[in-house]
Amino acid sequence: MCIFEHTGSSLVAGDEFAVLAQKIAEAHHDTGDEPLRSKILRDSCRDQGIIGSYINNEKGYPRTLEWLNILQSQSLGEDPPEAKLLHCVAYTELGRAAMRHSKDEAMACWKRAADGIDDIRLKSGKLPFSLPWYHRALVHLFNGEVDLADDLLTPIIKEIKSKPEEYAFKTYE
Repeated sequence: MCIFEHTGSSLVAGDEFAVLAQKIAEAHHDTGDEPLRSKILRDSCRDQGIIGSYINNEKGYPRTLEWLNILQSQSLGEDPPEAKLLHCVAYTELGRAAMRHSKDEAMACWKRAADGIDDIRLKSGKLPFSLPWYHRALVHLFNGEVDLADDLLTPIIKEIKSKPEEYAFKTYE
């Protein structure tokens, strides 16, 4: 198995790298290093899906869906909270990719991600990330449903403001 390191600086170069990594992982199915091959394949689908949705091409949705399917079918060998969080990230990205063809499907993906994050938050006491709420609120705002957007975001914003030391992040400033 070869090791590649992406050195390009554009999304197109990143996508080309991910496609190449996927081809190599698929071609070397009998190398004996199945965990590494599976990780490369999983990461390649993730990268192609995320890049595809950022540049708004047709690969965003099917590759992100493939990533989610791989996550669901493989034993990740991780602690359940990390695996659950990774699924929430995948549903968040799938929702973003789904916006290209179905707002309803996107909203359902973000709702599923938010429900999973709520489960994690109940156990850990901390909100790992809030993008599913923001994405849904933006769609509501776009539709003129200001109250629905406010109902989604107000609790999240209150939580973040109530614990600034937990949710602070470093900047270059």
